[in-house]
Amino acid sequence: MIEVHGRAKRLYALVSPISQQPCVYYCLKKYRRASRDKQWQLSRITTSGTVPFIIEDNTGKIQIDPQGAKLSPKTTHEGSPGQSNILFSSTIDDDPNEKWKEEVIHEGSILYILGFARTSKNGNNELRQQVSDKLRDLKTDHDKMMAYDKDGNGTIDSGEWDHARSDMEQQVLQEKLHRSKERSNQQLIIGAPPQNGLPFIIAETESEANLTRNYSWYIPPLLTIGVGAFIWTLIRVATFFNLL
Repeated sequence: MIEVHGRAKRLYALVSPISQQPCVYYCLKKYRRASRDKQWQLSRITTSGTVPFIIEDNTGKIQIDPQGAKLSPKTTHEGSPGQSNILFSSTIDDDPNEKWKEEVIHEGSILYILGFARTSKNGNNELRQQVSDKLRDLKTDHDKMMAYDKDGNGTIDSGEWDHARSDMEQQVLQEKLHRSKERSNQQLIIGAPPQNGLPFIIAETESEANLTRNYSWYIPPLLTIGVGAFIWTLIRVATFFNLL
């Protein structure tokens, strides 16, 4: 898991479909209602959520893969389909029963990102090559090689060789992470977690403190609900065992 914050930069020439502004992310929502006295219903969503971008600060830059992230844009545009000739056809222009809402993260926005670092395909090839180089060097150093001879029989069996390979992989990863502190290596990517239930957040905010402050409004009611549910459970258990 890794967290960064910096300015968003486009990796591709992405432009928001309604406002026509350079951006790193947009989400366009189209709404429709049957008549003026009916409620609006979401009918279609178009998003750039699979388009990667760059986050940059004074230490360097790193690529972001936003697919699967919880995104919190600040900028929102709303209007009628008649204001756009890009995503909506002329047959629905000026239709009072349709409208759109566009959420955008503009290029240059300050973002806070909490996600998981991984290597690109090219980065994986490089890592494999570095591990192979270290294993080859290990074979030429008899003393270091025999350090993996755990049973002392003078030969390295398959289990001992797997142990050596694992050590070399760890060494390569540690060296790569140490070098990537400057975050100038484009072979590193921040993206979704390897398993469900872990956070992946992209929020347009000045700092983590601002993000935490926004979520802090939810804490008191959630805590009250939790305490109430705990007391209710105790009462039900006590009633069940005739303790009350």
